[in-house]
Amino acid sequence: MRKTIRTGEIRAAGPLGGLAAIVLAAAIILAMAIVPASAATVLELNFMFHRANGSAELSSASAMEGTETILSSNGEADSRFLLEVTDDGGNKVVAAQEIPVSFYILTEPPKPVESVPVTVRIPFSSEEKKIRLTSLPSGDVVLLQDLSLCNRDSRCGPGENHASCGDDCKQGGKDGYCEPARDGICDPDCDITADADCIPRGRPAGAGIGTAPIVIGATLAGIAAAFYLIFFRK
Repeated sequence: MRKTIRTGEIRAAGPLGGLAAIVLAAAIILAMAIVPASAATVLELNFMFHRANGSAELSSASAMEGTETILSSNGEADSRFLLEVTDDGGNKVVAAQEIPVSFYILTEPPKPVESVPVTVRIPFSSEEKKIRLTSLPSGDVVLLQDLSLCNRDSRCGPGENHASCGDDCKQGGKDGYCEPARDGICDPDCDITADADCIPRGRPAGAGIGTAPIVIGATLAGIAAAFYLIFFRK
């Protein structure tokens, strides 16, 4: 005897339906996991903040491929600072972000520390020349420093890459920065799935592009099969 399913009611009967539901859920999760996160050129700034005198120092700065960071303290910050990256004259603010700092290690109970490292990533721009760090809410400037990403000495040195220092670092060179441009150069900082120029010559079109297309195709096929088993198989 066939059971009638009322309008608006969806059921998967028996072990086959349960298995199909599991396959569907796994396929959807896998599909979400393999969608690549959008990345762009960002400026990574590594700071060290000090508890005793409220001072800060810039440990390193470099342009890289990544995503912008949004810092949040959930209301538990001991100190707050305003980071402003300006042009060479210091008048135009190119990028800004508030930095919450907590001088405690999250243990049980929390332990105080004297210094805390903080990494900030903001969108990169060639206009970024100076860093200004202001303590909030006092407005006292605790750090004012030139942003040196290129010394123009004809040598691609530490902290320099083609994005931040095109004068010293050639495009497609080994500089820690992946440039997936179709320029006929296989960038050694990119993997084969990121730079089409890294695909070995002589292979058929589409060869060597990694496993992502295969995984995506298999995932979509799994979703379609699971839908069939749940909703259409009698």
